Amino acid sequence: MTVNGISYDDDDARSGPSTARFDTAGFDPDTLITGLSPAELLAVQTAAEKRLSAEATRLLAAESDDALLGLLDVREQTHRRAEVFDAALYVEISDRGVYRRAGHISTHQLYAHGARLGVGEARRRRVTAEGIGAMGALTGERLEPRLTATAAAVADGDAGGAHVAAVAEIMDKLPSAVTHDQRVKAEAMLADAARRLDPAAVTVVGNRILAWLDPDGTLADDHDRARRRTFNL
Repeated sequence: MTVNGISYDDDDARSGPSTARFDTAGFDPDTLITGLSPAELLAVQTAAEKRLSAEATRLLAAESDDALLGLLDVREQTHRRAEVFDAALYVEISDRGVYRRAGHISTHQLYAHGARLGVGEARRRRVTAEGIGAMGALTGERLEPRLTATAAAVADGDAGGAHVAAVAEIMDKLPSAVTHDQRVKAEAMLADAARRLDPAAVTVVGNRILAWLDPDGTLADDHDRARRRTFNL
């Protein structure tokens, strides 16, 4: 399939944000954080963010034009990669019922009101967690993310939460008659699109995939139509 001149079967065409302008030669941050706990890692991140916030104007004024573009690439990749930890945190809180310890009746309520994110952002966190999080099985083991290829794109910093939402919406529209292999291929194509396009364009690609899989609109059954009505509500 080709959309906007991009073939979704051509791995050579893949291109993510470039960090060529971002030079950190001689600096190895991994050596500074090896062995740190989640709380300690977040403390380091908080300290870095505080400095970036307090000295943003001075720090950026000293950078070249190319360096600023490199910083933009890295900053956006950082935001996107953060969705992986956020999704894992959401899943762990949900599976262990930790929201009850904070006096809430659901994970959604904890995020919407306890963390003061609001209903819309709390819903977005849930959609992202359900898509790229490693959900728990009844046996206690962690399963592969439902949107495997999309989860990899997020971990690479090439796709963000809005991309996950766009992919998840299309995948939920696939008729039940679509085979497992077709679903895997469709999600991989959507994830590839998410690495290169904005979320709205991913939806365009997704609608074309739906038309490709069910050109006559005959695969959807009564269960599919009822499910879509529920989503719309």
